[in-house]
Amino acid sequence: MGTAASKTCDICVNGSGINYCEQCEVFFCYKCEESHLRKPENSDHQCIRGPNINAEVRQNCGENKIENYVKTKIDSLQYILKEIDTAEHNYQSEVKQIIQAIKNEGRRFKELIDEQVKSLIEHLKMEEVNKLHHFQLMINEYQTALSRARNMQKMYKDTQTITETANLHQKLKQLMSIINATEDHHLPEIPSVQYTAKNVTQSEIEDMFGKLTLETWKLHEMNEPPENLYYNDYSMGTSVDHAKLMGLNSFMIPSTTHNKWSDDLFDKFKKDDPDKTFEHKQSNF
Repeated sequence: MGTAASKTCDICVNGSGINYCEQCEVFFCYKCEESHLRKPENSDHQCIRGPNINAEVRQNCGENKIENYVKTKIDSLQYILKEIDTAEHNYQSEVKQIIQAIKNEGRRFKELIDEQVKSLIEHLKMEEVNKLHHFQLMINEYQTALSRARNMQKMYKDTQTITETANLHQKLKQLMSIINATEDHHLPEIPSVQYTAKNVTQSEIEDMFGKLTLETWKLHEMNEPPENLYYNDYSMGTSVDHAKLMGLNSFMIPSTTHNKWSDDLFDKFKKDDPDKTFEHKQSNF
């Protein structure tokens, strides 16, 4: 605000502003002060003058409230910054842990997949051995049948050179007996193998993993910063003035001090500002 010696009159801007009107918050010289106070509407105005004008102006302007507010605001912001810094480090730690958890889960899925692949291949190879043995048995059976059929063919060709009727009849009868005893052979059932690949979608893969939840928390939901707490000076006047100066609609009373004093404080708060809605909250700090 400046000192009395350097402040000029706010009205005439020529004289020294050594008188200060509390109601108008204006500095007057002697002449302008007299004119100001002579007006009927200013009859109840009070002017401060003399060497202590700056101290009185400071007091009447609520300098102590401003100082308390600024101090509390700085404390509050420092507290919030500290909480943000702590939350940042905690967040980074959580991200590292979650990344490791995702990697572990992915590794586990890979191991399960590798085990399933190994199991399928081993089962298929065992089945292959069995079926190859079956193929060999079928080959042997049909090769034997083919050999017999070729022998019959040879016997039949041999009959083409026989001219003696009795001998020819005997050979043909013998050949027919062999043919009648021969089992018919048809196409056998052939083993086969198929694999139907599963068309796994990206969505199905995502559903295999855990759910990643990304949220935003307000710091005051974890820890209330000092700005929302009552001023540390628990004298009733200072606390109410401070809360009103802060423009708070609610105030927090630590549970250790929640007693008749806090109830009286709340009643005084309501009485001083009857048109304003306040909440009376209890803190667990």
